[in-house]
Amino acid sequence: MSAGDAAPFIAARDFLIRHRTDYATAYRDFAWPKLDRFNWALDYFDVMARGNDQPALWLVDEDAGEIKLSFAQLSERSNRVANAFRRLGVTRGDRVLLMLGNVVPLWESMLAAMKLGAVIVPATTLLTRNDLADRFARGKVRHVIVGSDAAAKFADLPGDYTRIAVGKAVPGWLSYEDCYAEPAEFVPQGETHADDPLLLYFTSGTTATPKLVLHSHQSYPVGHLSTIYWLGLRPGDVHLNMSSPGWAKHAWSCFFSPWSAEATIFMVNQRRFNARGLLDAIVRQLSVAWAELGGPQLARGEVDTEGDAGVLTPIGEPTLSVTLEVKIDGLSSAVSLLIPWEAIEPITERIRGGGNEPSSVDPRSAEALRRGVAGASVLLRVEVGSAQMPIERMLELTPGALLALEDSAEDGVLLFAEGV
Repeated sequence: MSAGDAAPFIAARDFLIRHRTDYATAYRDFAWPKLDRFNWALDYFDVMARGNDQPALWLVDEDAGEIKLSFAQLSERSNRVANAFRRLGVTRGDRVLLMLGNVVPLWESMLAAMKLGAVIVPATTLLTRNDLADRFARGKVRHVIVGSDAAAKFADLPGDYTRIAVGKAVPGWLSYEDCYAEPAEFVPQGETHADDPLLLYFTSGTTATPKLVLHSHQSYPVGHLSTIYWLGLRPGDVHLNMSSPGWAKHAWSCFFSPWSAEATIFMVNQRRFNARGLLDAIVRQLSVAWAELGGPQLARGEVDTEGDAGVLTPIGEPTLSVTLEVKIDGLSSAVSLLIPWEAIEPITERIRGGGNEPSSVDPRSAEALRRGVAGASVLLRVEVGSAQMPIERMLELTPGALLALEDSAEDGVLLFAEGV
């Protein structure tokens, strides 16, 4: 397969990125790429990843710590996995059940199966024994890749299927970790047509028996060019999507769309969802990127809900926009922080020369951002009151600084900026 097979796909992607803020032009002039033979993993990902040391996958786990892999590393690792799968009997058209959490082997296995022309059957880790039996019967599963802690669910599922366990050794199962000993170079066998099957999803079954939905090498990798546009993704972006593997949304926003845009997939793994813990993880990672631009250290704001005053720590990232809310067993937890790009965009336009004081400063440089942000004014608001101040004044706040607020907080803490 040659890189030329991906040229129409890349051209369509580049058009959408180029016109990401011009909906009229994007709507009027966009055309879906016409493809005959196309394998997204081989023709697009591997070619894009060659020598590409930009981060592709960034996992933060509250137990296992942090891991970051580049596009080049994932291309090579998935080659090794594909070679191992081939040696274990995975061939074109085989159905492969993939039941993993947000761990590196999930992304490696997706790429590897695509390279082989196998059909991936995504499965949530919440499936029961009966759910799995149904997928085996109707999905014609021939190979299984699961976490070691879920292997017991397959104990009494009969059939001659390949069993691969990720994590601790499981008697009777092959170890996924052995895949990394395979050669780093992968040679595809045969051609992949754009309409060849790629993904076999089972719907949720909320109102009836789950339905089977088959997607091709075109319908998902190419179809979700639209998702790139609506997410506003660009090369170098860091994208967080809170979805569980096994559901279609995970493939949209945790696989195809970010990597098709050459963005980084960022995931935070928690044993139980914790909004403040997730926000803390986001802020810690954004602090690193913001510091590279010369900005101040980010910190999550905290409000004393028992008294009449709020205590704010410095918030120095003007483009941070996060709202998190979850309801579990009737209980609601919410943490919000919103300082939109609109607070900066008018200023950068003035720096470009659109205002009364033209400047030669690069509008995307650290100096331009600092200069622009210092002159912007926003209304910082929390649930219990408000305080009007310029961002320059806000950036000068130190831990322990007091702001007079009025009412008492009821359902958590809400901090955001408005009136920009």
